[in-house]
Amino acid sequence: MVKHLHQIFFIGIFFTGIFEGNSQQIRQYDSTYTPAPGLTGTARFEYYEDKEGRKIKHGDFSFIREERSPDSQNSATYSSWKGSYDENKKVGEWIYENRKHLVSINNISDVSLDYSIYTIDEYLEMNYLEGFPEGEILLESTLYANKKPEKRLKYFHTEMRNGLMHGEFEYFHANETEDILSVFGRLEDGLMIGEWGFNYHQKDLRETRQYDQGVLLSLTRSNGEGPKKLDFPLSQGLQAALAKKESKVELAGKPLSLHFSDGYPRTSKYIKEQQMGEDALMGILEEIFRFDQDIDLSQRLPLGTNRGFYPLSSEERRLLADWSKIEAKYRTNLQELNNLRIESLNLAQDGETKIILGWIEEQEEINEYIRPWNNILGKEQVEYYNREGLLKDYAWNLLARDTVKTEQETKIFTYKPEEKPENFLHYIVENFRDRNLVGDSLVERLAGKLETLETSREISGLNENISRQKIKMDSIYQFPSNYGLVDYLLRKTRRDFGESIYKQELERFVREEDLNEKISIGQDLIVNLEIMKEIHTTAINIATRREEIDELYTEYTFDPFTFSDQVPVRKKKRLYNYVTEEIIEKILARAGEKSSQPTEILKELQLVQQMQERLVFLEDKNTRRLERRLQRSDSLEESVELLNSL
Repeated sequence: MVKHLHQIFFIGIFFTGIFEGNSQQIRQYDSTYTPAPGLTGTARFEYYEDKEGRKIKHGDFSFIREERSPDSQNSATYSSWKGSYDENKKVGEWIYENRKHLVSINNISDVSLDYSIYTIDEYLEMNYLEGFPEGEILLESTLYANKKPEKRLKYFHTEMRNGLMHGEFEYFHANETEDILSVFGRLEDGLMIGEWGFNYHQKDLRETRQYDQGVLLSLTRSNGEGPKKLDFPLSQGLQAALAKKESKVELAGKPLSLHFSDGYPRTSKYIKEQQMGEDALMGILEEIFRFDQDIDLSQRLPLGTNRGFYPLSSEERRLLADWSKIEAKYRTNLQELNNLRIESLNLAQDGETKIILGWIEEQEEINEYIRPWNNILGKEQVEYYNREGLLKDYAWNLLARDTVKTEQETKIFTYKPEEKPENFLHYIVENFRDRNLVGDSLVERLAGKLETLETSREISGLNENISRQKIKMDSIYQFPSNYGLVDYLLRKTRRDFGESIYKQELERFVREEDLNEKISIGQDLIVNLEIMKEIHTTAINIATRREEIDELYTEYTFDPFTFSDQVPVRKKKRLYNYVTEEIIEKILARAGEKSSQPTEILKELQLVQQMQERLVFLEDKNTRRLERRLQRSDSLEESVELLNSL
């Protein structure tokens, strides 16, 4: 009995200690708060701080924002959030409301004022389980005129089950004057099934899609010209899997993307025809999940299409391992050829040299097409692609031969295997292995030409050529870019070139009496003029690419106060800022220090282009480890090597 009393007493002390400890830790917050980018108001909630000093919200949460338009006293917006947190994760029912009021004056007289009050009332109700929506989702937005409902602007309804949308899916969007978009269909555990309708009202366009277990079977598009149907080709294995027959192909059984693909090339009509619907669905998801910044839709789609799973054979696994080495060798050859291309401006551009330079340009175009393949193969997603369908045919048409045309001739490079492939992986591995042999040969031949450089131009043509090239260079340098650092580099390079290299070398050329030396000086001067033109072209391309990358790393969020869905937010801010500010800007600064060395400047600019392309490649990759390593790097060279190593 005494022992039991001792146990009860000990347990009582233990729990009392916990309650007292928690009561000391729980704090109240009632102040300015920004729950989402561009949304600042007043929040009230309870929290405690963990060992790292982070605020852990726990319990009821409320947020209110009231705002009057700075441009007008006739409009005001009220926003509110209400819900609960459990250990910093949303739980239970959450309600997001937004009301925008606008007073419109209809008529003013001496004795009266005729006005209307318009209200846009938006209501979003969601339920959460451990931080992720679970249960019914309802979005409604209505336009009221003088407190009377006038028009429904938005409506969305579906249900979340185990993190996936399930059941009926219905979405409608309009503005004050016209309907914009409506989408409806059914979902089963996140997979689109049966008939789906996409109505693009502003374009007077309707799409009807037929899905079976998340697999898109057909798409029929109707407008004023009548319906056009597109049937999607499926492998026999995938058809058997859909029919629940014996098959080596399995269904993934989960939403993997908003567009469906059974190994379709990205340039095929089967991908392009889905783009409008994919954009519409992504827009809906971003609108519904705009208050949940922690949810990454690219990593956890709540709805989408299914895929066939095509297991790799042992031979394909070997080929996949070979591909990474072969593709790395291919990139190395291109980099070496590009370096030699700068030096090749010294050559008296004979037919063979032009063919080699043309081959390099062909490979740069091919790189744009095969970049998605590297993403697929690098992420080991290839098993979700039918490797014996349209993808292999696309690879054959793209890679079987390269045609290089010059003023004097046309050269066709053919690559093994020469017969039409049966398997995508087998073909690209063998094709690029053969391309590497060609690349090795061209590197050797171009390097040999540089080593055995012989002047062949006559002095009588040199003077005219120098004058013509100088005029061309001066004309293109009149056009600046919209990138300040690049413009500064171009101005400095042109000034230093004109005052040092060009002026001095031209004087040497005029004074030199030895004919062979005179030819050499003149050729070197023309080479530098050519390099100066390429510096300008490369710099302008860098400025243009900078804007494209800025757009690529910018995502647009919804601002409930302005109803704008174009509020820009930087993606991967730490990586983007580090590469653009700590690497690219430093390379440009380093190039500026070499303003009297055109060849070295051009190499630095090409390194900037290489870093820009790595940024494009890394946009959809997991770069957290890379970002930490970059922050710890001790030199620019180390940072460049880290970016190239991924």
